[in-house]
Parts: sequence; structure tokens; C-alpha cells
Amino acid sequence: MDLNAGTGGQGGHSARPAVGDSGQATPRLLISDELASVPKTVPEKALYKLRTPEKRKEIIRQLGGSDKTEQAVEDALIWLAGAQSDDGRWDVDGFKSLSRCGGGGDRSEDDVALTGLCLLSYLGAGYTHVKGEHKESVRKALNWLVDGQKANGDLQREGQMYGQAMATAALCESYSLTGDKRLLEPIEKAVDFILKAQNPGAGWRYEPRKNSDTSVTGWQVLALKSAMIAGIKISPQHFQWVEEWLDCVRRGNEGGLYAYMPGHGGTPTMTAEGWFCQLMMEEKTRMRGQNETIPYLMAHLPAWSPKDNSINLYSWYYTTLALHMSGAPEFVTWNKALVKALLTGQVVRGAAKGSWDPVCVLGERGGRVYTTATAALCLEVYYRYLPFYKQR
Repeated sequence: MDLNAGTGGQGGHSARPAVGDSGQATPRLLISDELASVPKTVPEKALYKLRTPEKRKEIIRQLGGSDKTEQAVEDALIWLAGAQSDDGRWDVDGFKSLSRCGGGGDRSEDDVALTGLCLLSYLGAGYTHVKGEHKESVRKALNWLVDGQKANGDLQREGQMYGQAMATAALCESYSLTGDKRLLEPIEKAVDFILKAQNPGAGWRYEPRKNSDTSVTGWQVLALKSAMIAGIKISPQHFQWVEEWLDCVRRGNEGGLYAYMPGHGGTPTMTAEGWFCQLMMEEKTRMRGQNETIPYLMAHLPAWSPKDNSINLYSWYYTTLALHMSGAPEFVTWNKALVKALLTGQVVRGAAKGSWDPVCVLGERGGRVYTTATAALCLEVYYRYLPFYKQR
């Protein structure tokens, strides 16, 4: 996929198809800010309306952020741009040590997930492939994702369903923010793959229709909701099955805690992600159990303390997102601790300036790129989505 090709009104498809593992040709996506298929104005999506750099800078203090959090986001995105591979992906292996580069090896199965996560951090701050100083990074990443898509919609390459969800969500947000219709076919195929991969009456796991867990399921819910915002129709049956899964892993006296799988106990990380899924369900069940959920999560406030192995950016991300979306007043206290922790942990000088050391849970697996993209998403929460009460 080459997003520079086809400029000057030459159409939106390449004559050189990419062939997936299925042996069937997948059309290559062509995106350029010069092509007529990118509309000059895009209907504003209510959930995303605060994302533009101009709007978010005007009202950041009202939303819970500050000039310092905004600078932290900008520094993170600059570092991520420098860490991007020439082919457009973000490579897990290149950034696994505490130094800027280092690491090594050939473990590329997480690159799709990591690239999707990085794209979401750019899109969360309003940077797209047609607008903003980071459009080249976004364009290259979209190229790489779609160029590897199989004819059946599979975006995973050597990875897992995590990557399918993160990449699909990024494609959907890109379309919603730009209106670029050339993204629709890859999106429709990717969403169809996710829907067919769901276990009837449950959720998703690493491979299609092979068991379920709350962690993988949460990312598929995000992808499907992003698809709906983009205008893709999703049968309510798929969310009904998610509710059935949540009932299987629900814990606590009021059902406000969540486990990774049946037979497991509730944890802060899975409770945060399970609550996020619950918030995405029908309005009549959205608040179920949260009187137990919120105090439990508030007992695990963020703090940047690498020596005691308590840093969990994955858990912080979902807790931050769910508290913000719910409109719970406890978000103020949580956010204060979160900001202090992340501003303390961000590297402020040298080649790694703007990034976060991979000293958290999953840091060994995802490396510096994972920690930096996830931390940036936490600090973008103020404008990434509108809380439910503001949506009305």
C-alpha cells in the first residue's frame, strides 16, 4: 500500500495487489491528502468533537488536563514518530530495553497491535493522515496495516486478535475523522472478521472462536463501537453475547468486579476493562455494579514507583477511560494521581525524551513504544471521547 501514489485524481486503487496467506489478492489502499475522495469538510462525530488540536488546547483545563499534560502528549508523539520503522509499523523488538533502541530479536507477532495502539494515540489527539504535523507517520502506519490485510479481513499477520481489534479501531477512527472513503472496504472486511471470530454466547480470545477472555474481549468491544461510530451496522446480538460473557466473569457482592476468565478471581485490571465493556452495553444495564466497581478501583490509585512493580499502564488506561466516560466524580481524584505519576515517569532529556521506560506490567513484552503510546492515550482521555452525560 502506498499512500503517496495516485495523486492528481488518478483514482484510489493500485495496480499491484498484495497477496495474503490465503493466496487471494487484497487491494492496496491509496490515501493522499491531495485526492478528491478526501472531503474538505467531514460531518462531526459527537464523540470525537473535542479532538482537534485547536479545540483541545482551548478547553484543556476545563476537561482535567493542563499545558503540562498537553506538552507530555506532544513530546510522546514526537518520540513515537522517531521510533517508527521505515515500512510504517512500530516494531516491538527494537525498543524493549531501557535505552532508546537496544533489544533485538525477531519477535514481530505483536507489531500489528503495537502499530494500532500508536495510531490510536495520534488519532486521539486529532492527528490524521490528511491533517497535522504527524500526518506522514499516520499515513505510513495505515499503509502498513492495510497492505497486510488478507482477503477475509484478517489484519493480524503473525499476531493475535488483540492486533485485529486495535488496528480495526484505528482504521475506523481514521475514517470518522477524515471521511476518506477508501478506508471503508478495509474497515468492512476487518469488522466482518471480528464478528465471525466471536464465540457465540461469549467473547473473544487470541484466536477466532477459541475460548474467550475479558482482556481480548474489551478490545473487540472498542473496535466494534468505533465501527458503529463510523457508520458500520453491527447486529445487537454481538453485544448481547458480550453481556453473557460479562455475567460469566462477574464477581463481587454486587457484580461490580470482573475476572479474566471463569474460575479466576477479580483483579483491578480486569475490573477496569470489564467495567468499560459494561459501559458500552445498553443504557439500562450500563451502570450495573458500578457502586462496587468504583471504590475498588479507587483503592489502586496510580503512582510511578518502578521499584515495587506496581506500575500497570494497561490497568490505568482502562480505569481512566471508564471513569471519564461514566462521568463519575471520582475521576477528579484518580486523574490527579494519574497526571502526577505520568509526568513523574516521562523521560525529559536525551534520545528517549518524551517516552516512558518499559518498567510496568507488560513493559517487557511491549517495550518502550507500548508504554509511551499507552501513557499518551491516558493523557488524551479528556478530549478523546465525550462522557455519556455530555453526549446527551
